[in-house]
Amino acid sequence: MITSLFKNNAISYLIILVVTSAIWLWNYIGLSGTENFSMLFGGEKLTVNKQNLIIFSFFFTLIPAWFINYRLKQQLFSYEPTNIFLFFYVIIMGLGIKSQGYIVYLVLSLLLVIFVSYLISFRDKESNVNPIFNSAFIVGALMFHNLFFALLLLVLIQNLNTFKRITIKELFVVITGFTLPYLLILAFSELTDNYRFLTSVFELNFQSPAFNYAEWIFVFILITLGFMGYKVVIQKRTGIDVTIIRLTKNLFSFYLGSILLAVVSLFLELFEFTYFILAIPLSVFLSDYFANSKFKWKEPLFILVVLAFSYHLF
Repeated sequence: MITSLFKNNAISYLIILVVTSAIWLWNYIGLSGTENFSMLFGGEKLTVNKQNLIIFSFFFTLIPAWFINYRLKQQLFSYEPTNIFLFFYVIIMGLGIKSQGYIVYLVLSLLLVIFVSYLISFRDKESNVNPIFNSAFIVGALMFHNLFFALLLLVLIQNLNTFKRITIKELFVVITGFTLPYLLILAFSELTDNYRFLTSVFELNFQSPAFNYAEWIFVFILITLGFMGYKVVIQKRTGIDVTIIRLTKNLFSFYLGSILLAVVSLFLELFEFTYFILAIPLSVFLSDYFANSKFKWKEPLFILVVLAFSYHLF
């Protein structure tokens, strides 16, 4: 069985490393040494050589991916450790390499990895306020790129409320962490008498979304499989470990929030934004489906999904 190759062993790590190297190498050799990525940051234009960025992003993707995969195996996949999450995560991230917004989306993906690791830490009833503050701070920082990231505040509060009763103190910590990035930028703007970066946060540049029906259908199928993965894991683990069920439901709320964020951002972002936003939760529930489903055609379906990814990647 092909999916069994991704059990928690050295072979699965080798397969994932080879696949990741192939994706990034394919994109690297297709570039000339003079091509550049450009982005606006605080009203200033920054330019980065594309080949150098591809090399940097290989490690910038793989190391955070390994970290969140390790955290998930500790907390979510503890009964049946698997590396299918890591496999799906790197290939979904690979779908956005050619995006004109790649630099920004790469940074956003790192912040989302850290955000999810804090959400997972809420499972520890003895954890202090630091994860709450830090996760709220990350949401505030993400909103500098897209104001709709405020949706993650609702996800944060819902996740926190699952494991403990939220007090006034914790709500205050959330509000403080969320607003602190803006206070820091405001202070910086006052000191430099330059409000361009602060005002750019509230600028909404609407654009007509590019409709590639093949990509939309592909994403819709992946999202549907993600929903099926959630259903499979809830049915399988009911009555076994209440904490894991709660954590699964929390990640599902993050999944729903990410889908909603992608939809409301259709007129603000490039299409590849969808891949970066959905990478973590979609990978979680795709791995849940292919690791736990009893569907007799699961293996051929897995092959078809991988082939579809290959078509979009190469």
